[in-house]
Amino acid sequence: MKIYYIAKSEILRIYRNKKHLFMLILFPILMITILSTAFKENFTSTYTLPKMSISYYLSSSNKDYNDNFLKFVTTVSSEVDIEFKKINSEEFNNEKEKLENGELTALIKTEDDKSLTVFLNNIKKDNADFVTLLLKVFIDTEQTLTAVASEFPEKLQNIKEVNKDLVNKKVIESKTGSTSTDYYTISMYTLMGLYGLSLCTELFFTERKLKTLDRISISKSSKLEIIFGKFLGYLGIMTIQLSILFVFSIYVMKANWGNQYWIIGLLTFSLIFFTAATSLFLSTFFKNKKLISNVINLIIPILGLLGGSYIPLSTFQSELLNTLSFLSPLKWMNDSIFYLIFGGSWNPIAGTLLINLGLGTLLLVLAIFSFKNKGVKL
Repeated sequence: MKIYYIAKSEILRIYRNKKHLFMLILFPILMITILSTAFKENFTSTYTLPKMSISYYLSSSNKDYNDNFLKFVTTVSSEVDIEFKKINSEEFNNEKEKLENGELTALIKTEDDKSLTVFLNNIKKDNADFVTLLLKVFIDTEQTLTAVASEFPEKLQNIKEVNKDLVNKKVIESKTGSTSTDYYTISMYTLMGLYGLSLCTELFFTERKLKTLDRISISKSSKLEIIFGKFLGYLGIMTIQLSILFVFSIYVMKANWGNQYWIIGLLTFSLIFFTAATSLFLSTFFKNKKLISNVINLIIPILGLLGGSYIPLSTFQSELLNTLSFLSPLKWMNDSIFYLIFGGSWNPIAGTLLINLGLGTLLLVLAIFSFKNKGVKL
């Protein structure tokens, strides 16, 4: 019961403070509304692929495989604005240098085992993903033809001779594509989850200043009860905040959250678990409130930038930023939610849960030991 009352006290204290109430609820609502309106034109349903340059080297000794690849190149270049260039072994290394300098989108090499070695320029990640998708289609087709040829060789010619009149090209407009409202609802939702660090550490340091922890200790509450009570209180604060934001985004902003709410709830729990544990660790390990506040206020905007909270990282077309972004928990959270709603080439959900819950558990354990050894003087 003591843990329950400590947790209840934390929740009531923060929601009785008008400043905290504004930061928790009104601020993210304003940010979603302003950003989704300001950047509405940047999130259109039509995307035009830029011109891409791809070099390829036919190193495979299998003539049929090379011929099929050449047919694939001819077909793709006739439909999409991609410039293919055939090179030889002597030119291969020079083309790799061009790829590193950003002059090429991709460098392809056919192999004897009917596979492809692909070198991609990840500065323009969207282009690289598109090329990867095209090549996967080619490889899947080759594998299908190989399987049919081995089992039913008499049917192979029928498969290759497809009536072109049966194939039509249409433009399909997606009704579930990401809009500015969808993007900034999700990015602000996760960012506010991380901003709980600032509020939770302030609550803890305020109790130190007001000697509230001294009075709690007089009630014969153990240090373990205090730490878990505060942890559950912090979880409750952020759960209420993000639940309100979630409901607002669906019924007022009409944001698209997909239909797998339970997985979004699990991801959200992992984020606030990590945030609450981190805030407790920082509050118990360090005694300088000003230092911790300054560090948090500096780090969170940087993590927000790397996580794409303010503007999609693809806008910068920077390989360095793309690499650094994986250091931000917001990158993992945003990618996981976007994958869940809109799909993608890779599924980061399991990794996100493992990182948030794993690091959160470690920091919570460290907070318990730190509170016992360096905590307030009871």
